[in-house]
Amino acid sequence: MESGAVAEKFASFAAQHNLNSQQIRFLDTLKNHIRDFGTVEMAQLFDKPFTQIHGEGITGLFPDMSQVMQIKQIVDSLSVSMGKAIA
Repeated sequence: MESGAVAEKFASFAAQHNLNSQQIRFLDTLKNHIRDFGTVEMAQLFDKPFTQIHGEGITGLFPDMSQVMQIKQIVDSLSVSMGKAIA
């Protein structure tokens, strides 16, 4: 997925919230992951590389669950159907 399109989706979220440097770093990691892999499952946000920023992953950095849900909505809107391989 094009990095500009991914960044655009997160720009609105970042503009709405006063994010600290760790939160911004988390979003940058998330944007890069989506750009590289096309999608991310929410469960992955509790594993590396996201836990390298905070041991608890997304909820450690965004204790406000409304922010977590906004991020989930952004991720869901960016998800690309990878399809299934035909055997």
